[in-house]
Amino acid sequence: MKTKYLMLTAVILIILISIFIISIRHPQPVRGRIFIWIEPWMPNTTIPKWALAGVIAVYYCGNDMMCLGTLNNSLALIKYYLNTSQSVFIALYPTYWTYRGGLSNPAYFNYSDLTYVVDSLKAIDPSGRGLIIGFSEQWGCLQSPVCEATLVKTYRLLEEKFPNAEFYYYDCCINVNTMIKFAKEANITILGYDIYSYYYSKGVVHVNPSLLNDLRNVKKHGLTLIIGEIGFRVCDANAWYNPSQANPGIPIKINCTAPAVYLAEVLSQVSDLKPAYIGIWAWDDCCGFSVSQNSLMINVLKNYVENTTYYPSPS
Repeated sequence: MKTKYLMLTAVILIILISIFIISIRHPQPVRGRIFIWIEPWMPNTTIPKWALAGVIAVYYCGNDMMCLGTLNNSLALIKYYLNTSQSVFIALYPTYWTYRGGLSNPAYFNYSDLTYVVDSLKAIDPSGRGLIIGFSEQWGCLQSPVCEATLVKTYRLLEEKFPNAEFYYYDCCINVNTMIKFAKEANITILGYDIYSYYYSKGVVHVNPSLLNDLRNVKKHGLTLIIGEIGFRVCDANAWYNPSQANPGIPIKINCTAPAVYLAEVLSQVSDLKPAYIGIWAWDDCCGFSVSQNSLMINVLKNYVENTTYYPSPS
């Protein structure tokens, strides 16, 4: 009886050791943390508990009461989500009345315009613990030496004010070497791109290979990789075409399953890069990008977080 027990124990140990060796040789992919961008001017700001929150904060307000009201809403959301999760992304937007990307006037990026935001965030956590703060798609500024220097200085001042915060930047349109140089000057440790460049082949959406190479380049420089945004028009079979535009320039073909399939395909492709964070645009949106309105896309994200393969059946 004792011999049988020892033999059984030995067999179990061999099986466990084999499983351990296999897990080392074939490790499970590291999943990036999903965070979902929240537009504070939209009514639905309650994201699922399995995702981190990313809050848009438009700060260049002057005496514009509408902007100040939206900014206060952003700050309230940051406080709420910081109390319910470990981290919150904060996207600093200079303007809400025009697209920020082409801005090259350094006046939009002065630290002095952020004092209200800084004071409010310090009231939430003086050291910035749990806050992941940054700008995005400011390619116009990065192409202007004076504006870039201003933005570098603003990042540095924010880091002084929030020693326990983390800082990111991502772009859509800037040369990767230019962006890496900027990140090092500004002491930014989280860097990447948003993904709105695809091609469609044999029924599958593929991320543009040159963009994937740029993302790999970011990692090669020892920076933490972020996919700042993945977004699709949530009920359009042509959602891969001009995916960042509400009006893509071709007819919208109503289909709410296709974008969920595309999202699953793109998440699968970027997983090989092992990004630390993956942003989703957006939870609630006025222009056709509301993930909250597509339960299949929510299921794709939830299953990704849970490390479960899930592809909606194409219709």
